[in-house]
Amino acid sequence: MQPTSFFAYGTLKRGEVRAHTWPFKPTSVQIAFTRGQLFDLGPYPALNTGNDWIQGELWTFQPAEISKTLLVIDDVEGYEHSPADDLYDRRVIEAVLENGKVVTAFCYFFLRWKQTPRAKYIEPGHKMPKDVADERERCARWK
Repeated sequence: MQPTSFFAYGTLKRGEVRAHTWPFKPTSVQIAFTRGQLFDLGPYPALNTGNDWIQGELWTFQPAEISKTLLVIDDVEGYEHSPADDLYDRRVIEAVLENGKVVTAFCYFFLRWKQTPRAKYIEPGHKMPKDVADERERCARWK
């Protein structure tokens, strides 16, 4: 079954410069976490595979809205199903809500690492909810 949610960790989050590009009003927006490595590229962040906890937002939409939402956000994120040309790759991931519930969501992973040698790794330094991870673990987040 296709996800009806997106994991946003940067400029698509509420209050950020691209939050207005979502084509529909979400049914909900919740704090969520996934695994990866987060990097600051200056004007926007980049997610890579990894084992850090990353904090973002889970944007959920009506099932009938997903096809158009994918088209619009794919365009915003520079994803055209052509890895040689794409800025990001869209993948289906598992995200964990603050209450510990695991959901699937679409997420964009950065592809152009060779063109961004000054990417700054964002250290995990923020506390995690107790229902998500051990209290000693920390998460990374952009802004």
